[in-house]
Amino acid sequence: MDDTVYVQSHDVANGDRRWESNVGRFGGSPTVADGVLYVGTWEKELYALDGSDGSKRWSDDAEDAISGSVAVADGVFGFGDDYGNIVALAEP
Repeated sequence: MDDTVYVQSHDVANGDRRWESNVGRFGGSPTVADGVLYVGTWEKELYALDGSDGSKRWSDDAEDAISGSVAVADGVFGFGDDYGNIVALAEP
């Protein structure tokens, strides 16, 4: 089985795919804030993707697998890891 996971954006009017981005496996729901899609992965990576075209704005390493959805407020990103910790990171 292929465990590649893609985040995709579709046009709501006609269903056409606008873009897709390979981010790896993730356990929480992606979060959107100010036109940016934030995804935390089981591969210990936090991604910020441009909501208009899916391009990577930035990524940052986490110490452990990110198993929950990412919360975003004032440039700080919070998420749960595989060990039950709540982690907060500032935008790199």
